[in-house]
Amino acid sequence: MQPLRQLSFISEDFFSNTKPVMVVCGWMDAKPRPVMKYCQLYQEMGFRVVCLLSTSSTFFLPAYFVHREAAALLREHLDQVHVHLMSNGGCSSWIKFKSHLPLLKPLSFVLDSCPTMPGKNLSMNAFYTGKPIWQQFLLALILKPIEYIGGLRTWLFPNTHVFEVQFQKLFVPTRQVPKMFLYSKGDTVVRSESVEKAIERCRSIKTPVESFDFGPDSQHVAHFMSHPMEYRKLLAGFHSKFQ
Repeated sequence: MQPLRQLSFISEDFFSNTKPVMVVCGWMDAKPRPVMKYCQLYQEMGFRVVCLLSTSSTFFLPAYFVHREAAALLREHLDQVHVHLMSNGGCSSWIKFKSHLPLLKPLSFVLDSCPTMPGKNLSMNAFYTGKPIWQQFLLALILKPIEYIGGLRTWLFPNTHVFEVQFQKLFVPTRQVPKMFLYSKGDTVVRSESVEKAIERCRSIKTPVESFDFGPDSQHVAHFMSHPMEYRKLLAGFHSKFQ
């Protein structure tokens, strides 16, 4: 994969053929190496790949400053794009990336370990996961007030919940685009109940939906690592419909 400036990469053959394009959006604060495994998988499946990384800072940045360089590459390929999102960080990256390309109409979505939906006992777990204790403490000083203020605002104005806004921006405009949800009962960051709620809402707006639960032994954004053959088979079967 060839690096770009703004937390993004493209496959080396991107400009040399007309294969369909897969936009892979990594989970929040993921290092390039684990996300590249998904990019390699899609290259083996016959896609050109654009890879977008997500960080805690890009989650809060205005869309104007996020992934503009990568978006510019797709302006000549708007009719052949598929999307693979990982966790809420990937969803956030895609929404901001898409804002640079209003005419882009994706052909399919794979959603791995996402999305979170508004409900009880939901927090900003992804910001803390995998970080040292001192970093978690500093983040808590910043994020806990945001959580409490956001909770009060949501109580007063339910449609302003950050994950309700995410659903409205990501799923409602693409209600006719087929989606496959990959999740697990073992995910403690984005719980299976939340993903199943999203699946139910997508079906209520007539979205073609497929889903697979990897069970209690598969962790957050670890389904490919835990079940590589099953994961490959699911992706191949889903994308074979678009060939």
